Amino acid sequence: MRTVAHAALILRNAWKVTEGEQTQPRMWSWAATVLDVAERRGHVEGLVGNRIAIVRYVTIDYLREELHPELIDSGVRLIEDNREWELPTWRCDGFDAVDFGVELETMDGEIWSLTWDPPGDHEGIGIRKGPLIGSVVVPDRLTAVWDATLTPLWSPMLRAPIAAVELHYVPWDPPSPGFWCHRISFVTQDARLEVVMGDNEHGRLVASANNVAILAPDTPLPHWPYLAG
Repeated sequence: MRTVAHAALILRNAWKVTEGEQTQPRMWSWAATVLDVAERRGHVEGLVGNRIAIVRYVTIDYLREELHPELIDSGVRLIEDNREWELPTWRCDGFDAVDFGVELETMDGEIWSLTWDPPGDHEGIGIRKGPLIGSVVVPDRLTAVWDATLTPLWSPMLRAPIAAVELHYVPWDPPSPGFWCHRISFVTQDARLEVVMGDNEHGRLVASANNVAILAPDTPLPHWPYLAG
């Protein structure tokens, strides 16, 4: 599902971070060197051993104007309307397709966020400790939040602590330098969940630089060339 709001999505998700006097695009996935890859993997080790308590999908608010015009000038909207939960905008056959990304809150209150790097010279998905809303996503009327904790894809991940978070890095475009992460795997003792750079196109899972797809356990990894890594 795409509207004019999706053009704004790319710009909104591309917030920049300032380091000293230099302003650089936010990059959670891109790694210029193997040391950067090691930093990304070392950082996410902080999630290992924790249990997921809450899962939030952060999306474009497609139906606010239609279903809740009284909230048109409000900020982020938590989706609680049963009419919207009957057919969530992100639910697809075999996967969930999420515009902005996913927030994971652990039992001890830590928040970890997964999202895509702003498309441009490089792309990819990454995960960092900290909230998605307010740091990457603008908390305004175009943003919706869904509590996806007990959905079929995530509820099995709540039964045990996270045993591993696998960042699947591959060379960017040999012989060009650098590496990018195209897939993230969450692993517990009895469950595994794959997140890829993907979107819904007429009911099919397709590659996307500005969307994430959470795959159902029985959904095979798509046959995109870069997913061999």
